[in-house]
Amino acid sequence: MSIQPRAYKLSINHWGHTPGGASPRPPYDATPGGHHARVPMQAPFSYQAALDKKHQLALATSLVGAPLASSTPDCLLQIQPDGKDQFEGSVPHAHIAEVGYDGLCRSEARCVLAPSLFNACMDWVLDKVVDQSDCGASVGNTKITDLVFADDAVIFPESLEVLVMALEALHEEAKPLGLEVSWLKTKVQVFGDLLDEAVQSVHACGEDIEILESFTYLGSAVHNVGGSRQEVLRRIGIAHGVMDSLSGSIWRCRYLCRRTKIRIFKSLVIPVLLYGSETWTLNSDLKRRINAFGNKCLHRIMGYRWDDYVSNQRLYREAESRPITCIVRQRQLRLYGHVARYPETDPSHRVVSVGDNPAWRRPRGRPQGSWLGQVDVSCRELLGMGN
Repeated sequence: MSIQPRAYKLSINHWGHTPGGASPRPPYDATPGGHHARVPMQAPFSYQAALDKKHQLALATSLVGAPLASSTPDCLLQIQPDGKDQFEGSVPHAHIAEVGYDGLCRSEARCVLAPSLFNACMDWVLDKVVDQSDCGASVGNTKITDLVFADDAVIFPESLEVLVMALEALHEEAKPLGLEVSWLKTKVQVFGDLLDEAVQSVHACGEDIEILESFTYLGSAVHNVGGSRQEVLRRIGIAHGVMDSLSGSIWRCRYLCRRTKIRIFKSLVIPVLLYGSETWTLNSDLKRRINAFGNKCLHRIMGYRWDDYVSNQRLYREAESRPITCIVRQRQLRLYGHVARYPETDPSHRVVSVGDNPAWRRPRGRPQGSWLGQVDVSCRELLGMGN
C-alpha cells in the first residue's frame, strides 16, 4: 500500500494521532501579524468554512477497504492488488471498513489512517476550489490562497463574485467525497469598504452567509481592522475568569504553599492568557495591561493586600517569576527562528520577508508597529544594541 507523500506515517498506538502525541498543528497557518496567520492580508474578503462533524471522516473511513466512488481522486490511495491480508499486514490492527460513505460514524475512531486521508481530501478539494475560482490574497510576490487546519478552512477571495464562486465550488467538490459544508459555521469577513454597511449577508448555494466584523478562528479572535488589541483584551478577560474560578479552592487554601500556587498559576492561567501570543503585535499600552494582570495575580497568590506597597522587583524575586511580556518575547523569537530557517520557497518565509512597496505612500503620522519590527526591537534589546 502506498499513500501520497503528504500523508505522514502514523503509529498504531495513537489511534489516528501523530507519533508522540496529539495531531500536528501548523506553525500558525501562514505567518504572524493578526491571528494564526496574522498577516495583514490585502484580500477584500475572507471566509471561514467548517465541514459538518458528521461527514468529516466519511472518505477517510470508507476508503479503507470499501469500493471507491468514481469521483474519488486517484492521488489519495493506491492499494496493491495483494488482497485484504496484505493491507492488514502493512498497517497492523487497522480497521477495514466494509461500508460506504454513510457508515462512517461506526468506524471513524478506529482507523489510524483517517487523519492523513482526511488531510489529503481537504488538499484535493481546496485545489479544485482555487482552480475554479482563482481566489487568493497577494502579499508581495506571494499569493496566499487558503489557510487550513483540519476541517476548518479560510479562503481569500478578492471580490464578491469570486467569493460566491469559491463557495459554490467548495460545496460541489466536497459532495463526491462525502463531505458537507456546515453553513451555520461559515462566516464572511470584509476587509476594506467594498461592501455597503447595510449588507448583512452573502447569498450562495441557497444559503445566507453572515458577514461579521470579528469571529473566533482556532481559538483566537480575528477583527477586520487587523491588529491584536481585541484578542489581547479578550485573553486577559478569559484569564481573569480562570483566576476567579480557582479563588476558593487554590488561592485561599491554607494547606498549599506559595510555591505550589505559583506552579498552578503557571500551569493553568498563563497558558490561557498567552494562547497565540507568538503572533501578537503589542504596543506600550497592551504590554502594560498584560504585565499589570500578571502582577495583580502574583499579589493575590503571595497573599498581599491591595494597599500593601510591594515593588515589582521584590514580587518577581519572591515568586521566582518575571514579567509576562518577557515570556511573550521569548515565544515570538522562538517562532521567528523557526520561520527564518524555513526554505526561501516556503510561503511562511516569503510572507514574513516581504518588504514595503516603494510605490506605496504612507499617511501622515507615526506608522503602526509590525510583528517583524517588534522582533527586530527584541533582538536589539537582547544584544544591547539599542534602537
